Order: sequence, then structure tokens, then C-alpha cells
Amino acid sequence: MVHEKQVIEEVSGWLRVFEDGSVDRTWTGPLEVKFMAEPVPPHDDFIDGVAVKDVVADEKSGSRLRIYLPERNDNSVNKLPVIFHFHGGGFCISQADWFMYYTVYTRLVRVANAIIVSVFIPLAPEHRLPAACDAGFDALLWLRDLSRKQGHEPWLNDHADFNRVFLIGDSSGGNIVHQVAVKSGEVNLSPMRLAGALPIHPGFVRSYRSKSELEQEQTPFLNLDMVDEFLGLALPVGSNKDHPITCPMGDAAPAVKELNLPPYLYCVAEKDLIKDTEMEFYEAMKKGEKDVELFINNGVGHSFYLNKIAVKMDPVTGSETEKLLESGSIKGEYLSNCFFFSFWSTLSICLEKEAQVSNRTRQLMLISKQKEGEEKQNFQLLLCSQVSFSSKPLSLSSGSKLLVSLSGFWFPFLCSLVLSLTSWCLTSFLIPTMTFSTFLSLPIDQKDLDKVFGEDNRVDIQEIKNRKLKKTSELHPGIARDAEKVAGQVY
Repeated sequence: MVHEKQVIEEVSGWLRVFEDGSVDRTWTGPLEVKFMAEPVPPHDDFIDGVAVKDVVADEKSGSRLRIYLPERNDNSVNKLPVIFHFHGGGFCISQADWFMYYTVYTRLVRVANAIIVSVFIPLAPEHRLPAACDAGFDALLWLRDLSRKQGHEPWLNDHADFNRVFLIGDSSGGNIVHQVAVKSGEVNLSPMRLAGALPIHPGFVRSYRSKSELEQEQTPFLNLDMVDEFLGLALPVGSNKDHPITCPMGDAAPAVKELNLPPYLYCVAEKDLIKDTEMEFYEAMKKGEKDVELFINNGVGHSFYLNKIAVKMDPVTGSETEKLLESGSIKGEYLSNCFFFSFWSTLSICLEKEAQVSNRTRQLMLISKQKEGEEKQNFQLLLCSQVSFSSKPLSLSSGSKLLVSLSGFWFPFLCSLVLSLTSWCLTSFLIPTMTFSTFLSLPIDQKDLDKVFGEDNRVDIQEIKNRKLKKTSELHPGIARDAEKVAGQVY
């Protein structure tokens, strides 16, 4: 008589743990979604502009990575940014070669023109935490070794810019992003540089239910039982959800303020079950004075962009996925379509406000440089008089810094070219019709004025507040007309 193994733990549809410690991850849910969890084999040939191969990073441990390489038709010798990816799955399921990751990240490779390296994460309960985070960090050190010529992987050594490495992770992969970023701040990665991190809907929770867990709609892709069961299998024995890996904003975790972190682009979904605790971490980052930008996808839930069926069939999911992956520019801004805003502007509409600010700054500098002497001073005063004054600075924040990081070596050259062309356009065509009341609509303080005009040409903000403009008729007629429409706004 054959003894049938007894199931001692089960996460419906996803996995079963047997009494002998073995795990069965055969999908038993609806067959119509099974294809999303099917592995996609690597292909050295470029298919839809992307080639894929799997490599073994360490023979002893057997750790593997999947590399996505974009096809290049421009014969460019410029190196490409590296996006270092950690997949989700509650630390218990999914693999880097699953179709749902393949379809999203091949698309990101194309639109971002970047190399993606995706880590095959060791799964719990066979490998409980911190195994997944340790494996992620070890994989990053492998990349560092390549940058030091202590190994060779042709796709990376020939095409990767090790000075522009970005971490990205979905769901529990977002937890790994943060843990790897923390560890990276404690070691010397040079000559490689960690330029930014993107936790997307990270699995940050607490041992007690949050308001969003109690009120948000549960789905087959994420419900409270799944959260509890996966983390019960993944966390170290004896730990609860207040563990630093799942609750990095909690008392058991290192103080965020003390951490050496790269800039974060932090992505949250409006209808995510764990939105409230995700936002707790964001607030901890802000309180700790870290560079962090927040992007919220509206009307969608946890890891919505990985659900290919919903992306295709549901207009809201499809639209929000477009915003997350393919938003390329800030429409209507004169410098918004500059092609050197390669990866970050492609990936993140969430940087819209910061991009608007930095675009305004560049435009003000352009116009100001066209003026000389007293005319220049009057022009500066005129511009300043049209803004709303507050104590909130509009300095270049992490979003803008990440843009510059991704632009790399060619940024100064391209800036010079684009600014020269734009300067001619502004002088010839745009200045006469600019409406500064809408163009300069955000708060500004003294630091911003110094950034725009330079400390040698300093414009004192208090002087602007206490003094009405004069001689506007001496300025460009188009500017003067717009000035008259909005004159006196700050007085």
C-alpha cells in the first residue's frame, strides 16, 4: 500500500507543503491564468528587440540570473544602464523566467533602452528569510565583480554602464530591494555605483491589520490569507510580521535616518491591500530625510501590471500600466521631449512634478541668459513677481537627480545642444506668447532663485515682495503684455 503524503500547509492554488518537508508548487487554480506562471525559455536571438539568456553566477551555490539585452540598431558604443530586478511571490513562489515577468520586463527593456538582470530568488519554506535578501545582495556583488574585471559576462562587460545600476522589485521583491540597498550602503561597490532603487508595491506589513487590509477589496492575486500564509512560511521561525524585512519602518528595524540609501522611486497602488503600511514606510523615509519620490497608481491593486489578462481587458489597468512603464514626457513643456531623459522619464510619470520644476528652472536660465545689464535685472524681477512665494523649496529632488544619473556621460553634451536649439526657439517664437501666470505656478524660495540666477546675480526674495516692478515696457513686448495680465499677484 502506497502511503500518500499528508499536506500540512497550503496556499490555495499556489503551493502545498507536505509532512516530509517537500513542497509542490504546481498551479491548481483556474487554468485560464496558468500561462502567466509558465517558464519562458531564454533566446539568444532578438525577438521583438530583446534577447534573453540565463547565466550561473556562482557554481558552488548554483545561483542563477536572467539577462535581458535590448537590440541596438544605431551602432552606438554608449553603455546602457542596468536595472537589477528581484521578482515577487511572497518569498515562496514565482521565478524570474515566468511569463508574467517576461512580458513586462522585455517591454521595459525596449522602452527604457536598458539591460535588465533578474535574479532567481531561493524560495521559502525551503529557504527562509533572510535567504532571499542574501541571495539578492550576493548577486549584486557578482555584478560589482564584473565591473572590477574579476569575471566576464559578455553581454554585461560589453554593454553595461556599471556607473548606472538601479534596483527594482515587485511586491516581496520590493522588500529585497530595500534590504539590498541597505547592505549596499555599508560596503564599497566601486567602480560600480548604485544610482537608484524602485520598490514597486513592496510587501511592508505589521503584525496587526491596517485599515487598508480591513477595507480594501481582496482578490485571487492578493488576499489576507495569502499574506499571512506566505509570510508564515517565509519568516524565520519564531518571528512575526514586525520583522525588519517585512516591517522596515518598525521598532525592530534600523532607524531609516541612519541608513545610507540611494534615491528611491517608491510605487504604491491606490487599491493595494497593504497600501497603508506601504505609506508608513514612505513617511519614515521622508522623516529620515531620504531622497524618495512617491508615485501612486489610481484605481488599481497590488502588482496590477503583472496581470496580463487585466492589462489587456481592463481599461483602467491597461492605462495605469502605460503610466508606470511608458510615460515618456511632460506634455506641453518645451524641454520635456529631450531624448536624453532615457530611462527614468520613460518609467515614471510619477516624476511629473519634479520634471516640471526642473524644466522651468532650465527655461528660466535660458531666457535670463538672453538678457544683459539692466534689462536682465528687470527680466529677473518680472519673472519672480509672477510666482507664488512660500517657504517650500523647489530644489532638484531625487527624481531629477535620477534623471541626471541615467543620462550619464552624454548629458552635458546633449544639454548644450538642446539648450542652444531651445534658446533660439524661445527667442524667436515662444517668448512673445508666453503666459507666465501659468508657466510659473509653483512655490519658490530664495534657494530656487539662486539656482536659477546664480548667487553672483542674486535676486533677493524680500525685495521682490516689497517692490512693484517698473520699466516693464522696456522688456520684450510679449513679456510685457503677459506681465500686465498678471501684475500684482504677489502684492
